[in-house]
Amino acid sequence: MANLILVGAGQIGTRHLQAVARCGAVGGIRIVEPSAAGRSLAATRWAETNDPRPVPVCHEVLHDIPSGWADVAIVATSAARRRGIVEDLLQLGVRHILIEKLAFQHPRDYDRVLGRGDGASIYVNCVYRYATVLKEIRKRLPCGGRFELRIDSGDIGMATNLPHWTDILSYLAGVPVGEMQVTIDGIARESKRGGGMREFAGEAVAAAGDGILRAICRGPARAPIFRIKSDSVDIEIDEHNGSVRGDIPDLTAIGFTAPMVSQTTTLAIAQMLAGNCALPTLGEVAPTDRTMLRAVARALCLDELAEVPIT
Repeated sequence: MANLILVGAGQIGTRHLQAVARCGAVGGIRIVEPSAAGRSLAATRWAETNDPRPVPVCHEVLHDIPSGWADVAIVATSAARRRGIVEDLLQLGVRHILIEKLAFQHPRDYDRVLGRGDGASIYVNCVYRYATVLKEIRKRLPCGGRFELRIDSGDIGMATNLPHWTDILSYLAGVPVGEMQVTIDGIARESKRGGGMREFAGEAVAAAGDGILRAICRGPARAPIFRIKSDSVDIEIDEHNGSVRGDIPDLTAIGFTAPMVSQTTTLAIAQMLAGNCALPTLGEVAPTDRTMLRAVARALCLDELAEVPIT
């Protein structure tokens, strides 16, 4: 069985931990979390799994773990710290890495990590790719055919959600997002994550091949409604209640359950180790992420190649 390092034991990281507890492909687990609050949360979330093993050993710094010990790692920190952590994991000989999305805050960080030539597999946690109804819709969209993805949500944070929404567009289109424009309502606010990161409401328009994204994120907080329309498909997905409406009974019968990392990571880790992961690699998401970072930078009145303080 594989040994695993989890870096970051916050709200998302500890949900990853619960998924790892259910993964039969993983034996040893070590957690890297500098804060006492995070280590306490990890212990609580581990107890919820009813796993008979003791709480995994927690370290304050990554380099307390011996080189060569881990086969796989999950990086569940903020994007601001992620590139350095990924590089440190590669130096420790980790061969399979799962990172949260948005991967990095600076466009050049993608080139820096991808240019290392370590031979490691780095996957990005684009969890919507595990949604069955989206997989089925993708099969029904004509190759190279036009379609529109409309997303209408309350102000649940466009900066937080846009990386996932652009990935849905890229996934359905089968090509990276090549053009994008973001408009911010008023002034960007400080993210609840702190650390100088920004959050905002607003609108976004993007293009990937013949696919178009039109996203609105404003008003009282509510989960998004997705509408995917082409000549052959017209489907509406309500993430809040899981309903799927449209004119294709096979799809409406599936329903929608928002993918949760406490469940999807169990499968993702097993797939990574087996070499058949459904999640995209860092190299596959990099073009879309770079386009999105440039668009958000413009909206925040930053240089297009600046570090963008989101997620």
